[in-house]
Amino acid sequence: MRANDPGAIEHLIAGWRSRLPAAIPSGNSQREARADLTSLADRENVESRSNALGADRRLTVDRRKPQVNFQTAIVTVPDRKRFRIIDHFRIVAAAMVLLHHLALVGYATKQTSYTFAPLAPIATYGYLGVPLFFVISGFVIAMSAEAQSPAQFAIARFVRLFPAFWISCTLTFGASRLFGAAAHTVPLRVYLVNLSMLQSVVGFSHVDEGYWTLFEELKFYSLVWIILRLRQFHNYEIVLRFLCVLSAVVYLRSQQFSEESLLLPQMGQIPYFIAGSTYYLAYKKGWNVNRVLLACAAVALSCLWSGRSAHAITIYCQIAIHPAVVCLVLLAINAAFLPITARWDVKRGATYAAALTYPLYLLHARIGYILLDRIMPGDNSITKLLFVSASVLLLAVIVHHLELWCAPHLKRNLHRFVRR
Repeated sequence: MRANDPGAIEHLIAGWRSRLPAAIPSGNSQREARADLTSLADRENVESRSNALGADRRLTVDRRKPQVNFQTAIVTVPDRKRFRIIDHFRIVAAAMVLLHHLALVGYATKQTSYTFAPLAPIATYGYLGVPLFFVISGFVIAMSAEAQSPAQFAIARFVRLFPAFWISCTLTFGASRLFGAAAHTVPLRVYLVNLSMLQSVVGFSHVDEGYWTLFEELKFYSLVWIILRLRQFHNYEIVLRFLCVLSAVVYLRSQQFSEESLLLPQMGQIPYFIAGSTYYLAYKKGWNVNRVLLACAAVALSCLWSGRSAHAITIYCQIAIHPAVVCLVLLAINAAFLPITARWDVKRGATYAAALTYPLYLLHARIGYILLDRIMPGDNSITKLLFVSASVLLLAVIVHHLELWCAPHLKRNLHRFVRR
């Protein structure tokens, strides 16, 4: 059938007219009919190719791209790799901090009469669980921020921090008022200010000793959120380099064990966040000269700053801390992340136990001191320490399940609020 055959053209026009009645008027000339027919055919080819391309795109959609369910207003990020070894790191860090406070700091600062001398040499360095937490945070935050929008990141971090914190802070306040001695009683206004996590800004004390780290985490989250808001996460590594240089300059110009800032984490804590984020970048993109230098600089700075913090803790707790041992522990912490950068992981995780580490950290100090004084006064056995630790762990389980109940509701409402 030839294209210039009038019969053929009329036959094709009739077929198109049945599909698109208004597309070709019956009074068109033969030339106009050919033009219309060509236009319609081209349009159909474009649509079919577009549909095929869309199908291909749906099949190859990036799994890291957040998917939004507009009916429930819940934003879900498809599964990213979960590092099971990091669960074990969290457990080790929580155990170190708990042992440090309950077996050593409480007695050294006269907040409890309990002491267990055989554990003192180990408990002395338990405070290094906090740097381990910060390195973990730097790693996890870099991984989370890469796949989230600024709003999604802010909501996820808020829901991660605050529900468990509010519950734990309330339990600690109630325990101090009901069962604590005068040294453990928390004033109502201190409790109310602590609920904002901004007590350090306005000069109020912490409900629990460990709460100072939460504000440092909050400042780091805020910094990452600003980077996301400015759409500069692709320059995240450059920001890490700047922070590393800033920390080094402050270290050389200051004699303090750590410099406070309202906008940035303490200068003595920044190297831990930098190291963790660098390890994630190495996992994601591989090692290069710049990342190796950045990781080495972060580890070196953390060792330098830790020498000053060790001196401060020695004065505060009246205990001897050897900077060389501190540096060895910090080197071991950083070395533990190197297998992850080579995409190695353990076969079995400890997801549930790791989920308990955050509420355990929030609850352990003040409530632990109260229990140590209330249960079997005068007994300094290891059994008492284990019993108190188990009691605090049970409270952490309760807080965790309360958090599991309320966090999804809070997250859903926050997403609805953002969508308005």
